[in-house]
Amino acid sequence: MAALADHVGWDRFAAMGVSGGGPHALACAFTMPNRVTAAAVMSCVAPASMPGFLHKMMRFNREQATAAQQGAQAHAQLISALVGLLRDDPWAFVRAFAKLGAPQDVELLDAMPAAAQVAFVEAFTDLGQQSGRGWTDDFSALVADWGFPLQQVSTRVHIWHGHHDRNVPPTHADFLADQLPNATLMWFEDAGHLAVDQLALVVTDLIKLSIDVDGLSAS
Repeated sequence: MAALADHVGWDRFAAMGVSGGGPHALACAFTMPNRVTAAAVMSCVAPASMPGFLHKMMRFNREQATAAQQGAQAHAQLISALVGLLRDDPWAFVRAFAKLGAPQDVELLDAMPAAAQVAFVEAFTDLGQQSGRGWTDDFSALVADWGFPLQQVSTRVHIWHGHHDRNVPPTHADFLADQLPNATLMWFEDAGHLAVDQLALVVTDLIKLSIDVDGLSAS
């Protein structure tokens, strides 16, 4: 990320991560405290060392975490059937996966405009490439030691989470808020894990937070 920021000429910037991307945003904040102005994490998973990490997590994600902790081969075997479904029929995969979570996630997908549904499904297509190796790599990283203590992330972080999230239970958001020294926790009262209809709100808030941290004018 530092190399990318250098390439595009960003001296300072904000970081945001959704779901399994949240830990990577926090890693940026930890490793580049003088460059990352602020961070936002949405539906973010907590470290696997968190007490009760699997409690109230939907069954498939519990199985994924357990398999990934046993090794990449175990995780790859677990997801092999879903990788095939994702490759052959991405929309069927997205709907099947959403149904494992909160009802709010299915309702959100159904309510999306057609163009948004297509874009959302297309975002998943790479997940099924190369026999799902990227999926396994990502999940293995999530359940491994992140390599930095949350208590030493000095950057201001806004945590956003749905009260009905089954993919990543709300207890993960509570844990992150307790461990991060400069965190603020905000809830989506009637949302599950996806909450894509709230992305504009989260991004706008992060921009304002970043401006506030740098002492710049909103204009």
